[in-house]
Amino acid sequence: MKNKCLAILLFLALSFPLSAQIGTRFWFAAPYLSNQHDNSWNDQYSKLCFTTYDLPATIIITQPAITDVTHPRYFASYSFTLPANSNIDVRLADIGINRAEHRKVVPYGICIESDADISVYFAQTNNNSEIYTLKGQNALGTDFIIGMQRTFGNGHGGLPSVEITATEDNTIIDINSPVLTANNNNTTQWQVTLQKGEVYTIVGSAANANAHLSGMHIKSTRPIVVNSTDDSVASTGQDLCGDQLV
Repeated sequence: MKNKCLAILLFLALSFPLSAQIGTRFWFAAPYLSNQHDNSWNDQYSKLCFTTYDLPATIIITQPAITDVTHPRYFASYSFTLPANSNIDVRLADIGINRAEHRKVVPYGICIESDADISVYFAQTNNNSEIYTLKGQNALGTDFIIGMQRTFGNGHGGLPSVEITATEDNTIIDINSPVLTANNNNTTQWQVTLQKGEVYTIVGSAANANAHLSGMHIKSTRPIVVNSTDDSVASTGQDLCGDQLV
């Protein structure tokens, strides 16, 4: 009976496509990375990668928290049409997407909307390379636990971080950290309020493995999306390790 159940589960897994990263709306915050690791925060080395399926898609990228056109970091909406069963890469530098910043709230969260199902991932190339798969609807949540390795420290000035993006106004976020962070060096519990499209980055207090943010508990009153970023992990290769959480 046990083997039969396992066979059925395997059949279901292979028979139906996983939809965790397919959708029509995606939120994301491009992480700030160590400049010492081959200028890895340079937006010449970072891009959003789009893929369509059976239908063509008109895709719009916005930065909802900045609506004032006189703002020095204003990002005008960027749109394009992608044929069915095709893909395209869009560099951050080419369209002016802003990155999150450590230890502060910034209005740099981006929203990607499409009129047909697509997949999107963020690629950091060059030496400090990684791919963040955007999870669409499955990235939205109000209760997150951060999983992060505590075996290796960080090199090249890199630090572990967590990027939180609000998808609605007046989002109250409670943070319970297992360790002191560079955001709050005298408490492990605090609260922050974000408006739609704002990003708050929590960063580790040091590069050693014990300062990593594994086990951090994040709860919010409205849906948010969360990245886990481990910049320039000092193991063989010293690469970035990151992902958008489900």
